[in-house]
Amino acid sequence: MKPQTFLFLLIACNLSGQLTENFENSDLSGWEESTSERWRISSAGPVSGNYSLHHVYDNIKSDHDQISLMHDPLILDSANAVWHFEIRYEYDPSAYNHWAVFLVSDKNATEMHPEGNCNGYIFGVNYAGSDDFLKFWKSENNNLSEIMNTGFNWQSEIGTEKAPAFEIVRYQNGIWEFFIDTTAGDSDKIKLGETENTDLKASYYFGIYYKYSSGQDRKFWFDSLSVNGFFLKDTLPPGLKEAICHDQRQLVLQFDESIELTSGSELKVKANGQFIDIESVKVQNNYLYIFLAQNFPSESEILIKTYHIRDIYGNTNLFDSVMFFYHQPRFNDLIITEIMADPFPAAGLPEAEYLEIFNRCEYAICLRDWHIYAGRNCASFDEVIILPGEYMLLLDNSHKDMFSGLSGISGMYDFPGISNTGQELVLKDNHDRIIFSTEYHTSWYKDHFKSEGGWSLEMIDTDNPCGGKDNWTASISINGGTPGYTNSVAGKNPDNDDPRLLKSVIISDSTLYLLFSEPITGENLYSTNNYYVDNGMGIPCQSAPGGNLLNSVILYFNKCFNEDVFYSLHIKDCLSDCTGNRIGNTSVSAFRKPSKCDSTDLIINEILFNPYVRGGEFIEIFNRSLKTIDLKDFYLSTRDDYSAKSGQSFLLSEFHYTIEPGDYLVITENINLVTDNYRYISENDFLETEDIPNLPDKGAVISLFDSNDHLIDEAAYSEKMHVEIASNTKGISLERINPDWPSNDADNWYTASGDFGYATPGYENSQDRKDEISSFTVIAEPEIITPDGDGINDETAIKYIVPDAGYFANIIVFDRTGRPVKIIARNILLGSTGEFTWNGKNDSGITAPVGPYLIYTEIFNLSGNIKKFKNSCIIAEKIYW
Repeated sequence: MKPQTFLFLLIACNLSGQLTENFENSDLSGWEESTSERWRISSAGPVSGNYSLHHVYDNIKSDHDQISLMHDPLILDSANAVWHFEIRYEYDPSAYNHWAVFLVSDKNATEMHPEGNCNGYIFGVNYAGSDDFLKFWKSENNNLSEIMNTGFNWQSEIGTEKAPAFEIVRYQNGIWEFFIDTTAGDSDKIKLGETENTDLKASYYFGIYYKYSSGQDRKFWFDSLSVNGFFLKDTLPPGLKEAICHDQRQLVLQFDESIELTSGSELKVKANGQFIDIESVKVQNNYLYIFLAQNFPSESEILIKTYHIRDIYGNTNLFDSVMFFYHQPRFNDLIITEIMADPFPAAGLPEAEYLEIFNRCEYAICLRDWHIYAGRNCASFDEVIILPGEYMLLLDNSHKDMFSGLSGISGMYDFPGISNTGQELVLKDNHDRIIFSTEYHTSWYKDHFKSEGGWSLEMIDTDNPCGGKDNWTASISINGGTPGYTNSVAGKNPDNDDPRLLKSVIISDSTLYLLFSEPITGENLYSTNNYYVDNGMGIPCQSAPGGNLLNSVILYFNKCFNEDVFYSLHIKDCLSDCTGNRIGNTSVSAFRKPSKCDSTDLIINEILFNPYVRGGEFIEIFNRSLKTIDLKDFYLSTRDDYSAKSGQSFLLSEFHYTIEPGDYLVITENINLVTDNYRYISENDFLETEDIPNLPDKGAVISLFDSNDHLIDEAAYSEKMHVEIASNTKGISLERINPDWPSNDADNWYTASGDFGYATPGYENSQDRKDEISSFTVIAEPEIITPDGDGINDETAIKYIVPDAGYFANIIVFDRTGRPVKIIARNILLGSTGEFTWNGKNDSGITAPVGPYLIYTEIFNLSGNIKKFKNSCIIAEKIYW
């Protein structure tokens, strides 16, 4: 394309013209075939006059053939354009036998087919589909879309005998009109319809596409072509726009129009002042690909000179040059900054999934042959360049028009579907190196309403790209997202935490898997000299990535790990996260080889099936054995009852994940929705998974299986298992009473205690009674408190022990005159042990006067058993000397 300033000068001139071809001179010069010798000017059954263009190749197989005519650029918005032509097709159209004409195209015959890389307007029958109607299509950026169906059926209205004439008008304002004359006489011209489309602005070729089965070739004739419109005579040589280094042995030159190489063309390449030999070159439209004989180093100054490069109209550029600095993209140079995983229902943006990427380095990056992965799905990039500081939107090509107002868009035919609930996202360069990776989850929204759809996840601080869930949150834009622009939540959110080693798992006789709290950058993660294991194992002999998130590594040793031996791992302090925080000298003690999991080694220990409105369901399992157990490929399943044969199943972890003796593990879909609602938790004992099935409130059977489908534990729950007095069980879990009693015994489950917050995810159950209790106990300590806020004896703890489940408590504080001062508990369900506190304040929140007080505790159950306790407490005042 020529510079706009020059175009505007020429538009003032009268350059309207006409292109005509009646084929009466038996000359096909200027026409290009996709495959030679398939078309001919023939006198056999001409449509008009003595000769017509005829498909003449007798093909023994099914195929398609194209022929095109190059012309001066036809500028569609500068004047009305009119196409005339006649066609005879002597076979009923189908999905395998049909025709089309390319009214507008930027490529020649080789690209004029449904799989071709052609931008153009197409008119014909069954070019896409098989309904036999005359239709109008647009092909743009490898995306074919139907613009108009005329409703005119070729088979029933034309058949195999007639040779209709067509007139197609594209007005300067973008209105298209279509006419047909079934008798080739203007008096019988019929209007097929009209539509509007202004997406494509210029044409360089007219072409014909003909598809046929093996026995239906040679049945297409074409004649009487004329094209009227504003033809711009191209007299300018091609201009070199820019150069991109695709890799260290391939350069890509982009010109402002399609080019050709001649015998006089010459190229020279220098890297840091030294000439680099050229191995081969390739021309594709306006791109010139240069393949070098050797690599040049990263961070190189590249100079390219071109001589005698010609455009397709014969204009030659005698000399041009370009200089640029090559930078090999590094980890986090290009990052994903926004994720629209669930666009329904829309808050304001189009209902289309997208990913936003951002170039945070100082150099332009060519994305040709790069790949984006969403889980196991993968999409590849075309010839796309992203400039420094530029955002680019990645989406399905069919949704590209929805964001037509944005400049940086890359439509992909194979754009991977993005999971609504979460998955891994990985960006890899053309050498399969990971440039950016992250996972995401619905909990990252930190907003239950927005996680239900219509809102994007946005990165807060692009200088902290490995920040994980702490650096992502739901968009606060009124539109639901900010595609192509700075994120609405953008701000400073530095990573000040050192990376930590979370897991060290022996996954085979001589292999150790390490999982860190965040990505570890650089080659240090895989340097075997940074690791040492005691008890004779020593330094690993080899390493390998543990996954795409760069937060894990697999270490291989020359020796085998022994059963029942505890090992310690030492890590050098050279490992650091994305922002430079170092791991420090780390020694991890007491890890050992996982053992085979037998039935009831792991048990289902707590179930929350009816969460708060802004809460999350969970299932807690407990390791009651003395074994270290690897949960890789373990899974949970749910079914309606014990008689049901099947139900829903979900994987706990596809990676190695150990649970140690006496440890708890909470499985939930959203960690934040659980941890935000309960105080007795241990966040390190949570496993977040997107596949956990809904737990029905009425009840179900939950089963735990190992990787070999062996049943490990199974428990049924029901809303009827809650204590009778609990009329509203929302947010209240069922807890196992004794880990050694049967899982399927309903009497071994009870409602979680109120003084523990009605659930204890990742913590010992409030109703736990593995140690037998024979008596009731209530004490208050300390007996003397000084509630002055100095942190010393500011409150008294009222501690209790009860022997059985199902007891409730009322606790009231009285003053010396017998008047109630503070109600601490009223009908609160108790656990096996627990405590309440009194900070010396009355029911109005005012600190009570100095003096003695009585704490009266009444413990009762639904069977009528009542126990009463009195404890004294004195509020004193410190005396300072």
